Amino acid sequence: MSNEDLMSKYEAMDENQKSMIHKMIEMVTRQTTYTYEEAKSKVIEHNFDFTKVVREYMGITEKEEINT
Repeated sequence: MSNEDLMSKYEAMDENQKSMIHKMIEMVTRQTTYTYEEAKSKVIEHNFDFTKVVREYMGITEKEEINT
């Protein structure tokens, strides 16, 4: 999904969903040096997964699962 699609999805959310996203953004701002707007952009970019935002900020890469 492109950022524009995700932003449209965010705009279409109801107030309860936006409240949850707001709380996620606040968690990101507390754990990083991102401003509110930077954190919002990153949360949207990562499909509303705030843990991915924090991991990216800290330089933690996701491990690829090896199937043997």
